[in-house]
Amino acid sequence: MIDIIDFMDNYREIASNSLGKYRLPSDITPLGGDKWIICSLLQKAIRRGDVYKAQQAAITLMQLDKRMLINRLRVICLEDIGVGDIATVCEVVSSLQYAKWRKLINGGEVKVLLWAVYRLAITVKDRTGDNIYGSLYNNDYKGLSSSYSKLKLSQLLQIVTSAQLPLISRIIASCYAGGTKYKSHPRLIDKYGDIEALFHNLGKLDIPPDYLQVCYHLGKNMNNLLPFILPLVAEQYNQMHTLDSTTHQLPESPEVDGIPLYALDTHTRIGKQAIDKLIETSPNIATFKRKHNITHDITKLIRLTLFKLESAPCNLTLNWELSKNQQREEYITNITTHGKLPDHLAGEFEELIKNEIPTLNKIRAKMLEEGLEPNNSPTLLCLV
Repeated sequence: MIDIIDFMDNYREIASNSLGKYRLPSDITPLGGDKWIICSLLQKAIRRGDVYKAQQAAITLMQLDKRMLINRLRVICLEDIGVGDIATVCEVVSSLQYAKWRKLINGGEVKVLLWAVYRLAITVKDRTGDNIYGSLYNNDYKGLSSSYSKLKLSQLLQIVTSAQLPLISRIIASCYAGGTKYKSHPRLIDKYGDIEALFHNLGKLDIPPDYLQVCYHLGKNMNNLLPFILPLVAEQYNQMHTLDSTTHQLPESPEVDGIPLYALDTHTRIGKQAIDKLIETSPNIATFKRKHNITHDITKLIRLTLFKLESAPCNLTLNWELSKNQQREEYITNITTHGKLPDHLAGEFEELIKNEIPTLNKIRAKMLEEGLEPNNSPTLLCLV
């Protein structure tokens, strides 16, 4: 692999050319709400391709917690863009690396960060890596995870580079080879790894070199396993040699003071409270539980299903079989592992929760109206 500094410099030069053509918007105003709601909105709006709403969230986070904004943009590159647009991921990650460089750009750091949001929002998304991460909760992988945790590094690397083995086996081996000690997953055992050795061996595979570089950089600097997963996803996609993508028409979401209610998911305090209130008061959920003799708590499954229906959808996605399969596998994992339900109930349960969203939005709106404080911060023109 080339020197990581040279790699970042090369892509910052490409980013500089793109920034020179980018016109900074002047009509974006900050939003009210705590930083967790705004951070949630940022990611969901980028997934939906809603540039204006995503940039509103971004300038609000610039004032509330700029470090959170920068970190979240890196996470979005991994979770939501994935292998959908490797060039955009490389440009955005390189632009987030040095604050000094961002301040030297004509228009300053504000322009760079809003450009990054714009680039991520308009491009093709692919959440295959994140779906695989969610699928690792599958109880069927417990034995594999346990046995691989006992292997030596050389044995793990041999599995990673063995293209004839199942992808999930190679991904679990890659996580252990890179190290799970500080990038934990509840289904993986803490284990020290060797990032240098892992990426040296990944470099022998048919993985786009630039993407390998950006995953290496993020693997060194983030507490996240996706940099160890996504190179193997990129290998699979690289074999497809297709740029086929699908546009999705996503339903509109009600808003309260400019905040779409889809932002209030289980990762926010109000969102979690609203879901708990729905579960407590919904006759339909109670009827479903009685009908199927469910006596255990299914709160986590309800939260995960709402995430699938409202938070995870993207406006423009890669169209390939692995992505579709992993979406299905993750949801079945949620049903059987987190919900402890038989998989034949997956369709009925998803339809139930989908029909509860209007009721949930009424609960969210009331809670948000009671807890929202207006943001009297300056407009974008005052920030530049």
